[in-house]
Amino acid sequence: MVDYLGWAATAVFVSSYFCNSAHAIRRVQMIGAVMWMAYAVVTHAAPVFVANLLVLVAAAWTTARSYWSSFVGTGDLGLATKPRLKPPTDASGRCANLRYQEGKDESVWALLKSLTTGHPHG
Repeated sequence: MVDYLGWAATAVFVSSYFCNSAHAIRRVQMIGAVMWMAYAVVTHAAPVFVANLLVLVAAAWTTARSYWSSFVGTGDLGLATKPRLKPPTDASGRCANLRYQEGKDESVWALLKSLTTGHPHG
């Protein structure tokens, strides 16, 4: 039965390479990493657990950083520097950043929604 968990984790992780967006890839890789971590706990495989914990943290960090940088300018290291003074606009002159549009939620719920939909703005 434990082998099925390992094979399922393998299938999930490999399927991440067929995703169309970076957000979807990271989201699927996070799910696969959690599955591998569960497998490692059951089989007492500490190296597998640690390796996938690192994958999970890296994927979560880059997802959060990408989400944050869509609202705030970034420096060379990808760290948030300062908010833009005025909203960016697209070719038609409309606001291109959802942060500045009325009725959009900037809370943790928006981040969670982006993780489940694969879109940085839900």
